[in-house]
Amino acid sequence: MRLLQWPSVLRQNHCKWQRRHNDQALGCGFRPTVVHLFRAFRIWFSSVEFSPDGKTLASGSYDSTIKLWMSVQGGSCAPFPRHLGPVASVAFNPDGKTLASGSWDTTIKAVGCRFRAAIAHLSGHSNNITAVAFSPDGKTLASGSADKTIKLWDVSYWT
Repeated sequence: MRLLQWPSVLRQNHCKWQRRHNDQALGCGFRPTVVHLFRAFRIWFSSVEFSPDGKTLASGSYDSTIKLWMSVQGGSCAPFPRHLGPVASVAFNPDGKTLASGSWDTTIKAVGCRFRAAIAHLSGHSNNITAVAFSPDGKTLASGSADKTIKLWDVSYWT
């Protein structure tokens, strides 16, 4: 089997365009560097997201746990309440005070980041939840599911 490669002229022009537009690409001599490494305790991560201020990283795992990590120091905070199934997605609301998680247990949990207090437990999907995301104003939460639906939840009362 013959592998296809970009002709050298195309590759050179592509790299020139990326340098001109401050784009970084592996094929053009630029190499991203690892600044910190986080390790899972039991099983692999399924979702990660930075808080809006960039100081905290949230992770969801296939062992049904959600954790907050101090992104600068690398330390782990206490875990959040567990789901009954793998956590597929985590999302911070725009003010960074609430973290939502979607799970294969067909539920969404919303937890206050500061005190880890449960804010809401949403159910309504009939299959695994695969994605959650907040609207830019933080008043709506979207959830996508293997039941082939996207639901929009009014969460304006959380603030």
